[in-house]
Amino acid sequence: MKKHKSPEYDSERVIDPDTGRDITSEYVGKRLLELDDVANAIIRDALDKYRDNAIDRQAIYIEAHEEIINKLGMGSIGPATAAAAPLIRKKLELLAVVLDIDDKQKI
Repeated sequence: MKKHKSPEYDSERVIDPDTGRDITSEYVGKRLLELDDVANAIIRDALDKYRDNAIDRQAIYIEAHEEIINKLGMGSIGPATAAAAPLIRKKLELLAVVLDIDDKQKI
């Protein structure tokens, strides 16, 4: 017996217009690599700001945290944005480490 896929399944797929082949996994993988680069740039920028003014560490952390959430979050991979959640968590943790933010200071 063949299982019928839901309409949501079709809306989350990425189809190559030239071949008609489902390239969802390749697309999501490529976007995750691009988003990793975006997050790394945000973290580098935050670290540079921190080096210039360590007193504003918490403000720098909050600004970079929000930027990571905004750029890697909702809609970053189209309908498959949930795939970015582990990357977002990993990068937010890295941000906290490089800015020496303890658990009590995290948002």
